[in-house]
Amino acid sequence: MSTHRSTSSSVQRSSSSSGVSGTSKGSTRPRHRVEAKVAKRKPQMPNQIMVSAGIIILIIVIVLVCGIFLGWFGGTETEQSVIRNTSIVIHQTSTTSSSPSPETPSETSSETSSETSSTPSPETTGRSTSSSPTTPSSSSVPDVPDYEPFNYSTYRLPREEAYVVPRKYDLKLKVYLPTYVNVPENKILTFEGDVEIDARVHYSSWLPVNYFVLHMEGLSLDEENLEISTNGRIVPIHHMTYTSDIVIFYLSEKIPINQEFKIKLNYTGKVLKEPDRGLYNITYTGRNESEKVGVVAQLKAIYARRVVPCFDEPDFKAYWTITVIHPEGTIALSNAKEISSEKGPETSWITTRFHESRWMSSYTLSIAIGEFDYEEFDYVSYQPDYPHASYKPDYPGVKIRTYTTPGKTHLALYALKIGVKCLGFLEYYFHTKFPLKKLDMIGFSLVGATENWGLITFTEASFFYDQEIYPLESKYEVATTVAHEITHQWFGNLITVKWWDEIWWTEGIATYVQYISLDYITKGVNKLKDHFATEVMEIAFMLDRPALRSLRLKVERPEDIAGATLPLPYFKGAAFIAMVAELLGEEAFRKGLKSYLQEFSGGGARESSHLWFFLQLANERRSAPFDSSKFGPNGNLLNLYTFTLPWTTQAGFPLVTVDVLNSSTFEITQYPMNKVKDRKLSKDDSSAHGIKWDIPIWYQLNDNPVKFAWLSKDKPLYIRADTENDILVVNGDRHGFYRQNYDEKGWKKIIKQLTENHTIYNLRTRSSIIADAFAAAFEGLIDYSTAFDTLQYLEHEKEYLVWKTVKRALNTVADLGNFFTQCNDSTSYKGYVRNLLKPIFKPSFFDDVAYQSVDKEYLLPSSFEMNVIDMYCQAEAEECMAAYAKIFKKFVLDKCCDTCWAGQIASNCVDVPPPLKKGTYCYGVKILGSKAFEKVNEMAGIEKNKIELTYLRHGISCHDDKQAIKRFLRSAVEEGSFADVIEVFHSVDENHINDDVLFTFLSENWEQIYNRFQNNNNELRAVVEAGLSKTHTESDIQRVKKFIEEHKEANKIEAFSKRIGVIEDRIAWKNRNYEPVVAYFKSHS
Repeated sequence: MSTHRSTSSSVQRSSSSSGVSGTSKGSTRPRHRVEAKVAKRKPQMPNQIMVSAGIIILIIVIVLVCGIFLGWFGGTETEQSVIRNTSIVIHQTSTTSSSPSPETPSETSSETSSETSSTPSPETTGRSTSSSPTTPSSSSVPDVPDYEPFNYSTYRLPREEAYVVPRKYDLKLKVYLPTYVNVPENKILTFEGDVEIDARVHYSSWLPVNYFVLHMEGLSLDEENLEISTNGRIVPIHHMTYTSDIVIFYLSEKIPINQEFKIKLNYTGKVLKEPDRGLYNITYTGRNESEKVGVVAQLKAIYARRVVPCFDEPDFKAYWTITVIHPEGTIALSNAKEISSEKGPETSWITTRFHESRWMSSYTLSIAIGEFDYEEFDYVSYQPDYPHASYKPDYPGVKIRTYTTPGKTHLALYALKIGVKCLGFLEYYFHTKFPLKKLDMIGFSLVGATENWGLITFTEASFFYDQEIYPLESKYEVATTVAHEITHQWFGNLITVKWWDEIWWTEGIATYVQYISLDYITKGVNKLKDHFATEVMEIAFMLDRPALRSLRLKVERPEDIAGATLPLPYFKGAAFIAMVAELLGEEAFRKGLKSYLQEFSGGGARESSHLWFFLQLANERRSAPFDSSKFGPNGNLLNLYTFTLPWTTQAGFPLVTVDVLNSSTFEITQYPMNKVKDRKLSKDDSSAHGIKWDIPIWYQLNDNPVKFAWLSKDKPLYIRADTENDILVVNGDRHGFYRQNYDEKGWKKIIKQLTENHTIYNLRTRSSIIADAFAAAFEGLIDYSTAFDTLQYLEHEKEYLVWKTVKRALNTVADLGNFFTQCNDSTSYKGYVRNLLKPIFKPSFFDDVAYQSVDKEYLLPSSFEMNVIDMYCQAEAEECMAAYAKIFKKFVLDKCCDTCWAGQIASNCVDVPPPLKKGTYCYGVKILGSKAFEKVNEMAGIEKNKIELTYLRHGISCHDDKQAIKRFLRSAVEEGSFADVIEVFHSVDENHINDDVLFTFLSENWEQIYNRFQNNNNELRAVVEAGLSKTHTESDIQRVKKFIEEHKEANKIEAFSKRIGVIEDRIAWKNRNYEPVVAYFKSHS
C-alpha cells in the first residue's frame, strides 16, 4: 500500500472517485446569459428572419455552453486561438484511433537541424527566480475547483481526464563523484537536478485539467522553487501528493485542452552504490592505475523516474536537451552529439552540453561519466556491397565510436567492426536511414545491454573480444548483442511499443533480424539462419513448456513489467516472428517492415496490430499460387490479425501428431504441449482442451521437397500417401513453432531413413527430429529407447548444429538421472557416450579447433570438433583427457614459472588457443592432481585478466579435494566481489566431482552470505540457485525444508521453494524412466 503525504494542511476532496468533474460543486464561475430586449412593433417580423435569428441565438448559446465546459474563457487565449485549437482537435481526432498516443512529430528532429544554437552554461543546477513570469491579477485567475484524489490503482498515467503529455525536457545534472575532486562527505555519490518540461494538455483529454501526474522515485523535490506557468504567467500550485513512485501536482486553476505549459523543478537524488536500475556507480582502474568511480544510467524499463521527474511510460515521447556537470578529468556522454565541454568558474568542474535528442521515450535516456577512451569509424566512408541494393543513405554520415575505460579500446575493435557492418546492412534491409548523426557504444555497464538512442550500453562481457584471450563464446556474444541493440534503433527506438504488455514484438523482431544481418555480413559461413532454427527455437520451447504466460501479458503494476522483460518474449517472440516471415516469404516480410517504418518514420508508440496491417498489405501484393501460404486455412487471403491472435494471447505451443488414418491417408492433429501429460492421446478429445491454433504445416514426404498446408484449429489435416511405405516428417526445415510426434511405426520409419541416408533431410530437419523425439520421451509420449535410437546414425553426422542438439539432449538426460556424478550407474551412461563418440573422435580435432579460433568470419560459440571433444572428455575417455593433460604439462607447467622468460602470469605465458584453455586447466588438474592444482591456484591469485581468471577458476573447481573446494568458495565469499562469488559458485556447479559440497557450504556459511547479499536480490538468487543445483533426492528435499524452517529469511527467497519443485519433478522422472534408460545404456555401451 502506498503511503501518501501532502504539502497542504487543508485538502478538499469530493466524494466522487472518478476524477475532476466538469460541474464541480465548488465552482462559482458565473454563467453567461443572453438577454434579448425586443422593442414593441405592430408589424411582425417575417418568418425567415425569425428563424434565422433563432438559429443565431441557438448557436451563440451552444458556443457559450461549450466555452464554459471546455474552459475557453478561463485563460488568456483569444477567440481566434480557441477556433484554431478547436480545428486542430477536429483534424487530429479524425486521423487518430480511439485510444490516442501523444502525437508523432515530424521526421526531422532538432538534432539534425542547425547546431549553432546554444544553451546557457550553468555551473550549478540552481535556477534564479528573478526572471520568472509574473503572477496575473486576481481578476484573471479562475476560481479554485474542487479536488479529487488521483486514482493510481491502474499504475498508469492518466489518458482520459488530466491527459498531459511532454513535448520537451531541458535537463541539467550535476553528479558528485569521489576520487576526482574534493566533494563534501554528505554529497558523495549524489546528484542535483534541474529540469524544465514543456508539456501540453492533450487534445483528447476529456476536460481541462486542474492536476497532472509525474513519475518520481527516490528523489527529493525542492518544494520552495517549483514553478508551473502558461502563456507567460504563473499557475499557482494548490498542493502536491506523493506515492512511492509518482507525484501529483494539484493546481489552483484549470488549464484548457491543447494548452501548453511549463514545469520547472529542482531536486536531488542518490547515485546507487550497487548495480541496479537508475543512475549507479561503477568502480574501475583509471589512467594512473588508481581506483576510480564512474556512473552510468540504466533506465529500462521504469527507472528514468529515479533520475528525473518525468512521464515515464514508453508512449510519452519527447525531445531531451541534456547538460551534465561533472568532475574535471572525466568526460560525459549522452544520447545526442556534444555541443561544448567547458570549465566554469569552479575550475574543478566541467559543463558538457548536448544537442537536442531525437524524439524518444524516457527509458532510452542515457548518461555515462568517467575516464573513457574511444575508437572511431566515420560511417560515410563505408560502402556496403549488397546485391540489388538501390538504397543509398542521403545524409552526410554517422560517426560510430566505441568507448571503454582506459587501456581497453583494442578489446572493443571487434564490436566496432560488427556495429559498422550491421548499421549498413540494416539501413539497406529496412530501407530506412539511421536518423542520428552519431552512434556511441560503451562497455561500461553491469546490468546487460540497453539500446538507448545514440548511446548503447554494454557489459564488458558482451562488448570485448580478443582472439588471443577470449573464447569463441565471447565473439558470438559480442556479435549477437551488438546486432540486437543496433536493430533496436529502428524497432524499439524509432518505433516503440505503446505499453510493456507487447514488448515481445520489438524484442522478437530484433532477435530474429540480428541473425539475418550477421549471416549476411559473415557471408553465410556460420549458417546463422540454421543456428536460429536449432538454437533460438529450442530455447523458446524450453522457456514456454510450462505455458505459464502468453506473449502478450496483462501488465498493470510496476512489478509486472519485470515479467514482461524476461527471456521468453525475446526467444518465443523471435520464433513466432520467424514463422510469420516464412509464411509471407522473406521479401514480403522485409517490404512490410519497410512500409511500416516509412509510415511512422517520425517515430511513435505503436501496437502489434499496426505491424500486422503492413505485413498484411505486403502479403496481399505478392504473387503466389493458390495453395501457398498467401492464403489462410479457410482458402481466403490470410488474415494475419486473426491468425496471430491465438499465438500471442494463449500460453504454450502446439504438439503436432501424425497418425495413420488408413492405407492412403495420414491424419495430423494438434494438442497443447503442456497438456499432454493430463490425458491419454486419442482422436476423440482433440478439440476438448479449448486451446487451439491455426498451424502452418511444412511437411516432407520421402525425399521430395518440403510442401505447405494448413492444420486448422477446427479440424485435422489429411495428407494423401502410401502410409505403409511413405515417410512423412512434419515441420520440415523447422519453420514452425511447434513440436512433432508420430505413432510407433512412424518413428521407426524415420529412424531407419536416418540410418540409411540422413542427407535427404537438411540439418534443420535432422536437428528437429532429434530434439522433438527427446521432448516426446520426456513427456511420456514415447519410450526413451526410441529417442536414443534417433542417434544411431551419428557416426555420419558432421554438422555442428545437429551435434549441439545431441549434446543438449544427452546433458538433459544425464542431469535428470544424475548420471554425471560418481554413482554406480554413471559408468553405464559414460560408457554409452564413449561408444557413441569413439568412431568420430580424432586427436587432430584439437588442431582444428585452434585454427577456427583465428578465422575472422567464424563466430559460432563452438564447432563440430569442439563439441565432440567436450562430450568425449566429459565421458572420461582416456585418450581425450590425456591430450588435455599433455597440453597442460607443455604449455603451463613447463612454460610458466618465475624464472621462465614468459613469467608466471597465465594470460602472458599460457599459449593455448582460447577454446581449449578451459579444458586444459580442468583436465590438467584432474589427471595430474595436486601439483597441477597448486599451480593453477597460484596463477589465479595473481591473474588480472578477467577472462583468464575465469578459466583458472574453472580448473580449480575440477579438483577432487572437498576441503580445497570449500576453501576456494570461502575465499570468494570473504574477499571477492559479487561477480566473483557468483562465478566461483557457478564454476563448482559446472563440475560434478563435488556434488554435495555446494549445499553443505551454503548451509554452513549462510549467515555470512545472506548478510553480504541481502540488499542485492538478483545476486542472492544466483548464489542460492547455484548452491542448490546438486540437490536431487528425497533426502535433499527434507534438508532444504529444514533449512527454510531454521532460517526465516529463506522463506522470502523464491529459489528455495522452486528448487523443491524441481527436485520433485526429478524424482518423478526417475520413477518413470530411470530403469529403462539405464538398461538402454548398458545394452549400448
